[in-house]
Amino acid sequence: MSELETRVKDLERSNSELEERVSTLQNENQMLRQVLKNTTVSRRGPDSSAGGDS
Repeated sequence: MSELETRVKDLERSNSELEERVSTLQNENQMLRQVLKNTTVSRRGPDSSAGGDS
């Protein structure tokens, strides 16, 4: 029984760490999407061709 209790505690701790990591990655993903959106919008100007003559 104590072995199962220990396993439950370990799994709860692991789950908590994973939930925190998911939250961090979701925030990072949202931030990167916003940066990409802003970059895409700022590149659309007089020369909006996709030729890539840089």
